[in-house]
Amino acid sequence: SDLLVDVIRSRTHAQIRDSLVEDGAFILHGAFIDGVTIPADALVDIGQQVTTQEEADALPKLTEDNNAFKLEVLEVNAEFAEGYVELYETDGYQAVTGVSRGPRTGWNPDPVAPTIGDDVVLEPFARIVGDVRLGSDSTVGRRTSIRADEGAPIEIGARAEIEDRVTFHALKDTSITIGADLDTDDNVVFHGPLTVGRRLTIQDDAVLFRSEVGNNVTIGERALVIGVTLPDGTYVPPDAVITNQGQADALTD
Repeated sequence: SDLLVDVIRSRTHAQIRDSLVEDGAFILHGAFIDGVTIPADALVDIGQQVTTQEEADALPKLTEDNNAFKLEVLEVNAEFAEGYVELYETDGYQAVTGVSRGPRTGWNPDPVAPTIGDDVVLEPFARIVGDVRLGSDSTVGRRTSIRADEGAPIEIGARAEIEDRVTFHALKDTSITIGADLDTDDNVVFHGPLTVGRRLTIQDDAVLFRSEVGNNVTIGERALVIGVTLPDGTYVPPDAVITNQGQADALTD
């Protein structure tokens, strides 16, 4: 059904303010929507700003591929609703709030618990679930969520410094691999499929999705990096929207 929104910010860093989102609309990473009605079955693309009704009315409709992806996401979340209820009933409150195995689902009938290295510090309300492999001497900040309940494994190398409210999550049948010495700021999203080398520095509110990233890369605050390859030593400036390989290559020209 239609959704009337005052203010909402999703884990993909889409922001919606004072708006009506009609049935079937699909809003992607980093979009900004303010004071409009998003028509039914409309697509708001990565990083797109929609702040007038004229812009909203001009939005394209979902393609067959968009719609198939959206339906799969909804089906996955329906299974999560059942799986997490079962996990709570069998393993208790800690299993849905702290460090635990994943829920049992159709794609993951035999869930496993995380593997946590030596001398790891978990701040209050950190959530680590499923086939997570976290390296030694790492720190995980408050309300950070490392969720290997859909795509797995999620591997993070040693000496990771992960700040508050960071999300790690991978689509079904994909994974995340990140090398040693990861350094994040707050509110970062890592969305698999994703392969990252050593010594990534990623700043506040950035999103990294469906990409291959080399060693010694820096991604600035609020940047969106989606569907590209970044070679060693790349610097992505703040607020950049990098969604094709041409844009990525221009960063190192």
